[in-house]
Amino acid sequence: MTEWCTLAEVEDLLSANGVSASTNDSYDNSVADATIVDNAIARGRTILSQYLVQRYDIDLITPSAEWVKWAAATFAAIEIMRRKGGVVPPGLQELYEQYT
Repeated sequence: MTEWCTLAEVEDLLSANGVSASTNDSYDNSVADATIVDNAIARGRTILSQYLVQRYDIDLITPSAEWVKWAAATFAAIEIMRRKGGVVPPGLQELYEQYT
């Protein structure tokens, strides 16, 4: 399955350090856990798909549309923040609400 965003877009929203701190369970904050990030991206896509399937043929949605990429990254970033019970930053929450 092609994902609609990448780690780079998620890091653009949360910062590389923010993603690492929220996904690295060894608490050394040196590098993001790729599996956790991939899972968050997949969950973000799934959540976004639930909204889109009501209006669009999901097979026609691609990450080439800028809004798809950034909406998916926003949903993934929120999943990463929620993983350890973190508070979603207000700006990110605002983006989420705009997309939903």
